[in-house]
Amino acid sequence: MNNSHSSQSKIQWKLVIVLGLLAAFGPLSLDMYLPALPNVSEDFKTTTSSVQLSLTACMIGLAVGQLFVGPVSDVIGRKKPLLVVLAVYALMSTLSAVAPTIEWLIAIRFFQGFAGGAGAVIARAISADLYKGKDLTKFMSALMLVNGLAPILAPVLGGIILRFSVWQTVFYILAGYGVIMFLVSALLVRESLPENSRDNVKFSSIFVDFRALLSNRKFVILLVLQSLTYGILFSYIAGSPFITQKIYDMSAQQFSLMFAVNGIGLILFSQLTARLVDRMTEMTILKLGQYIQSIGVMLTACVLLFHLPVWTLFAAFFLLISPVSMIGTTGFSLAMQVQRQGAGSASALLGLVQFLIGGALTPVTGVMGENSYVPFLMIIIIISIVAQLLRIFVLNKLSLSHSQS
Repeated sequence: MNNSHSSQSKIQWKLVIVLGLLAAFGPLSLDMYLPALPNVSEDFKTTTSSVQLSLTACMIGLAVGQLFVGPVSDVIGRKKPLLVVLAVYALMSTLSAVAPTIEWLIAIRFFQGFAGGAGAVIARAISADLYKGKDLTKFMSALMLVNGLAPILAPVLGGIILRFSVWQTVFYILAGYGVIMFLVSALLVRESLPENSRDNVKFSSIFVDFRALLSNRKFVILLVLQSLTYGILFSYIAGSPFITQKIYDMSAQQFSLMFAVNGIGLILFSQLTARLVDRMTEMTILKLGQYIQSIGVMLTACVLLFHLPVWTLFAAFFLLISPVSMIGTTGFSLAMQVQRQGAGSASALLGLVQFLIGGALTPVTGVMGENSYVPFLMIIIIISIVAQLLRIFVLNKLSLSHSQS
């Protein structure tokens, strides 16, 4: 597993499956829990925003876990920290199931997210160890075939669980997933970062790469663009359970079906990206994804403002969410191409900012109560406009100056 590969035909599909399942910890931790949000609110007799804080805590944990463990893996290797965080994830998932109050659940979900984010950042760092350039874009698209199943299956499974059991069962299942991935990783994942390729620094200066990365303007803009599209995704994750079940009177199972359709869209767009990368530049593909997502924003606004039929809501959310995999994959690959520091540190920053933005936006979607779509709509409109302006007026100029230098 220490040899790099030169083409998609040499992709190890066993590795794709394992790393895809590791990268799925974030979506699984968030999406399987979504249909249960109204139930959790009722059980703990608390507000919509308080319950959404348990999502926020998990997202912030996902961000912080990547921030710390990514650079650590640049120094001591990928496998050892991976096994540690998988064990912690299983423990925190179990504790989430027995949380006595919403405050305890929020606190424990932070540590569950920390461990899940660490697993995801190591999976991406392993990918960057083995693949470069367009090969990395293709490999990340292959990962989305597996990783994309998480947002399809997780809410469906969550809906089924709620039909026959209680929301706490979701966390017991996540604990079991952590145990299984610990065993699979111990047996199948080999070290991808040889000792002579590791950062030779002391732990006191382990985050020195961050300063250099943040001084790279092109990396920062790509970082922000990727994070903004995930901001739309996380706002949808937080707001859609209430929009669909409270405003459109959908059941938990119907919501899960809609969520699954959008998960299929994420997979389709990731595979479209893999096909297009040999025909056009990654920057062109990123631009295409942004335009499609902007159409989704406008359609979502029309559907919600005029309360159009539920099938139009399905179509609007599909165009809003599916391009996330196209923008995220090309944004990640382009950012890794312009960075000069450790792959773990770069991957950590890319994951950190997207989850921090998601964590900040999640409770905002519920500030006007469970029957209002206005905060969600304002968020996706503002993000879409800012992302387009950044690409047109900042990133394009940086690319031009880079090509002339």
